[in-house]
Amino acid sequence: MRRASQLRPVSRRGGFTLIELSVGLIASSILLLGLTGSLFLATQANRTDLGPFRNSSAAAFALDEVTRELSYATKVRSVTPGRSIEVEIPDRTGDGAADVVRYEWSGTAGAPLQRGFNGGTASNVVASLQAFDLQATSRTVTEQMIGNITNTSGVVRWYDKSSSQLAEGSTSLDWGEGVGTDFIPKLPEGATTWTPTWIEVRCQSNGSETGVIKARIWTADANRKPATLLAEETINEWDLDSSYSWHAVNFSPAPTVSVSQRLCITFQYHSGSNTVMQIREDELGVGLPYWKLSTTNGGSSWSQAGDKALYLRIHGTYTYPMGGIVDVNRTYQTSVGLEAQAGTDTTTRMSSTARLRNQVETP
Repeated sequence: MRRASQLRPVSRRGGFTLIELSVGLIASSILLLGLTGSLFLATQANRTDLGPFRNSSAAAFALDEVTRELSYATKVRSVTPGRSIEVEIPDRTGDGAADVVRYEWSGTAGAPLQRGFNGGTASNVVASLQAFDLQATSRTVTEQMIGNITNTSGVVRWYDKSSSQLAEGSTSLDWGEGVGTDFIPKLPEGATTWTPTWIEVRCQSNGSETGVIKARIWTADANRKPATLLAEETINEWDLDSSYSWHAVNFSPAPTVSVSQRLCITFQYHSGSNTVMQIREDELGVGLPYWKLSTTNGGSSWSQAGDKALYLRIHGTYTYPMGGIVDVNRTYQTSVGLEAQAGTDTTTRMSSTARLRNQVETP
């Protein structure tokens, strides 16, 4: 049996002292205060005003919707830069016809961007925009295609009255006087228009050579008399021969009329002493195709004679269609640039581009 002095002493673990607890609490408090300050500073540094973000989102949403729909346009009906665009898109309603979409902004700050569909009541794409812009971009190309082109004939002589059937005479032009004829050519089938480019009249001066004559082309009314003046050229008496000869009058620009339009060609006194011009004519004709026109009051009224005709030659051209390969200039819309700003802050301005997937010709 061991003695008590030989037993090992029992060790015991003691708790924290009050001083140790106090120091620990103080250190923890300091650490928490530091963390709290860091979190506060971080929060302040990353604090963001959500207003511009919401405005940017609204503008982006509007542009995304417009861009997506415009990219499928098959036809551009109208474009008003900065305001509106109206397009046709593939059928969505099932009626077999293209649908019509229209986007429009009034231009007033705070007004909505609206979308109309097939002419119905417009709805708001975005409730309020401070600014909106819309610009279309296009390109022009030359394409060859089979179609009709209009050809112009060479100059032909349609009418030639150069001699008398029974008796030759002359007619004189003095103050207020004028003479002429109605006329419509015989054109080949398919002709679309005709143009009297120049005429020849067999005439002479009267000796004084001070006169001025007006050669005129008019539309003919239902009675085959002068109605509307289309062209006019001056004939100076001093340019005429003293004996009968052919005098040419070129009309520039020459009038072009439909194939059914009858014209009147007249020669009228304009100025000068006594008789200013003498014109050779068929004095007594038989079965003449056109009336001889005469006036003694400056053209206020005209009389007609069916047995007389001026010595006159009429030259001109006509147009006619012809099939073939033709060059056609076409302009296609390629894209539509868009910008929208929902808030007053310019940093909220968003932009986008709608690139048209289809070949869309400009309106």
